Formats: sequence, C-alpha cells, structure tokens
Amino acid sequence: MSTGPSEIEDLKRRLENAPVPAADRIVSLDHNSAAFKEFKAALQELEESVRTSNDLGDMSSEEVEIARSEILQIASEKELQWMRPAHIWQVAKSTLLWISEQAAGAVIGALALAALAALAGLLGIVI
Repeated sequence: MSTGPSEIEDLKRRLENAPVPAADRIVSLDHNSAAFKEFKAALQELEESVRTSNDLGDMSSEEVEIARSEILQIASEKELQWMRPAHIWQVAKSTLLWISEQAAGAVIGALALAALAALAGLLGIVI
C-alpha cells in the first residue's frame, strides 16, 4: 500500500464511519470470488508481518500477541460458509483499526487498514 500519511488518515476515517452491512442478515460467502481472495491475501500478509516483522510501531510484545490472536480469529470466521456481515465487520473493524493505531507509521499499521479495506470490498461496503 503506497499511500502517504494524509491518504492513510482519510482511509482510516472512511473505514471508521462505514455503515454496518446487511443489518443482521445471514449470508453465504463466495470463497472463489476475487474480493474474497483479496481479503484472504491481505489478512495473511498482515498475520505474517505481525509474526515476523521488526517494524511494529509502538506495540509491546503483549499487544503483538493479542493482535496475532485476533487476526487468526478473523481468519477463522472468513472460512465459514455462512456468516453475519455485521458481526465480522464489527470484530474486524475493532481489531484492525486498533492495530493501525498502535502501529501507526509502521508497515503493519498500513497492512491492517488494507485488510479492513479488502473486507469492506468483500462485504460490498463503499468507502
């Protein structure tokens, strides 16, 4: 993600204010769609970077472990056949915005926002 600080802040603001999709409907995920594959790849890249990167911003070792655990929880949710978009959006939004704030200016901060933007695309949220 090659964006400057102002573009990152703008993306973060748009993601924070994005409406919850599909109310409380239950929907099926198309695991073969381009949007699903993009979200899966973005989440994998984030998890790999959290696990291996030295560029973690101000995150403590405990925060890194929490971030990794929560990313893996999101990853397990996306593999389900059925889901409630409002639930996964709220969980992912909470985790990924938190990571982006804790690691602002670091590689994983930008990757967290990219993963959340990819989820928005999967869920049909216009940001």
